[in-house]
Amino acid sequence: MIVLLIAVGFFGLKLVEPTATWSDAAVWTVTAFSTFGMDMFLPTTQASKWFQALFLLGSFMMTAFGLTVIIPPFLYWWEAPRKGLSSVRRSRPTPLYLLVGPVDWEKVESVYWELQRTVGHISLVVVVSETLTEIPMHLQRLGVQFVNGSLRRNETYQRAGIDWATGAFICSVSYNDPTADVQTAAIAGIIERCRQSVKTVTEVVSADNTDLFDGRHGADQSVLFDPLTLAAVVKLLAKQLAGRSAKIIVNTIDEAQRTELSRQLASA
Repeated sequence: MIVLLIAVGFFGLKLVEPTATWSDAAVWTVTAFSTFGMDMFLPTTQASKWFQALFLLGSFMMTAFGLTVIIPPFLYWWEAPRKGLSSVRRSRPTPLYLLVGPVDWEKVESVYWELQRTVGHISLVVVVSETLTEIPMHLQRLGVQFVNGSLRRNETYQRAGIDWATGAFICSVSYNDPTADVQTAAIAGIIERCRQSVKTVTEVVSADNTDLFDGRHGADQSVLFDPLTLAAVVKLLAKQLAGRSAKIIVNTIDEAQRTELSRQLASA
């Protein structure tokens, strides 16, 4: 477009300045385009005024074309991390922790602050979801990253940085539907196939489905969903991230085990 304007400017300049060269046309075109003014360069004849009007029209069209080329990529670059459309960015080689399939952002925030209380400055936390649409700004400021995509596709976990992941907490997609455990087990298997060394902890809705999460299906640990188990899961993953062995497995929750779990959490 700039070359076209310079060419038009050259032939227009030739009409009023027969001795004009290509360099003169280039300087005149750039100056005229940047200042939107030509009166100082062209004689005030009727022909030059028509040429000036046409050249300004071309300049405005060029500006509009440039904006249509520049603005969409800029908006995508600005919005992609919030909408989970980009890949994880890791500025330094810190451990990466995946939180897969949380039902809402409140769940994400509670896990994040439990991790902060347990190990202090936590490694990079990446939320992977196919139902959540946009990460809240306050979580983004905390350094939490978001990847939106199908939980059944390897490409989603590649974008989430599975190759760097140390631990993964796989949330249940529903807390009132025991059949959700089948989907949770399938997701655990996909993650383990992507990277076998990642430590996975899965949430189980029904104690009758704990056999889905044995070693053959990939899950390293499983916990039955219960308000008390959130801290247990976080402490478990924190110890695994630190390279220490830990065994906090809750397959059933009765009153005696609830008391024992509370004692473990208090002494941990």
